[in-house]
Amino acid sequence: MSAWLTLADFAQVHAGKLYIVGGGVNITGPGPVSMGVAVQVVVPWNDRSKRRHLVVRLCDLDHNQISVPTPVGDIQVEVAADFEVVPAPGTLQASELPFAFSFYAPNLPLAPGGYTWRLFLDDSTEEAAHATFSVRSPPSPGQPF
Repeated sequence: MSAWLTLADFAQVHAGKLYIVGGGVNITGPGPVSMGVAVQVVVPWNDRSKRRHLVVRLCDLDHNQISVPTPVGDIQVEVAADFEVVPAPGTLQASELPFAFSFYAPNLPLAPGGYTWRLFLDDSTEEAAHATFSVRSPPSPGQPF
């Protein structure tokens, strides 16, 4: 199985296709961070129709998971989903089978610095893919943005 992530202003899946607007985000902020995260997992033919699990976690550059404050306390930033890839009628046998997934992460209160979204598949502790970005510091008084 292979996978990739990309960061964007907005990402959505419709009819199995990824729609990405403003893709390739690698720097953002200052201020609360909002972004779309697009995920593509390619499943080998022999693993079709198997139940799979993915987790995307927001971490700092030292791989520590990020938590954000909420009205009910701090929560770790992660998104999880179960999926199963079933070949469409007419798919050639032995084809690689793509699975597209996306989510929108709005208004994350992230401090200036570096971060990475890390993708984990099934129960693996090794990341399958990652996408790194940084959050700008606010400009100093009198300094242009």
